[in-house]
Amino acid sequence: MQLLARGALIFRIFSFSALFLPHLCGFIYLEKNATEQSWTENDFDELTEGFRRSQTHHKEVKNLEKRLHEWLTRITNEEKSLNDLMELKTMARELLDECTSFSSRFDQLEERVSVTEDQMNEMK
Repeated sequence: MQLLARGALIFRIFSFSALFLPHLCGFIYLEKNATEQSWTENDFDELTEGFRRSQTHHKEVKNLEKRLHEWLTRITNEEKSLNDLMELKTMARELLDECTSFSSRFDQLEERVSVTEDQMNEMK
């Protein structure tokens, strides 16, 4: 009789849970007699086994959640590294533009010096 009461209590708990977690209660098997619902030891074992499987699935989901969190952290770190690289690329382009500008000025200066030297040589 105690098994029947314990089974009925578990049935009520899982029936309530079925409203929120229907996949959790898919393993419940009820043996129906013509006049009443009765629980056998096999039914209780099946219920217990189903609960163990749901705990295993819960652990798998937790592990997946942990791995996804790690992946998101790694992706965020890579994004930061990529942003740093893009900033360095921008700075390198700015330096290249400055170097090109200086090079152009030096070329102009060399041309002026050359013209001035030619003029001085003509004066001699």
